[in-house]
Amino acid sequence: MKALSIKEIQKNISVFNNLNEVIQVVDKRKNKILATVIPNKKTSITKELGGKYRKYSKNTDKDFKKIKEFALKEALREKYGISD
Repeated sequence: MKALSIKEIQKNISVFNNLNEVIQVVDKRKNKILATVIPNKKTSITKELGGKYRKYSKNTDKDFKKIKEFALKEALREKYGISD
């Protein structure tokens, strides 16, 4: 994980073009993390961001569209008593 200040990003914005690791944007005066930038190309970031809890996270290949549809049907079923 790489830490960059806002000043460094303003000087060299091209750092985002070929992003291949997680970057934290840091305010050096206040010593605060302002943002975490995650590359789009990477599929799993649990190793970088999980810390000591990474063993509890589960990587899944499930189709999130189907999961969303199922959740919506369940919510409608609860609210309106609709059955299949």
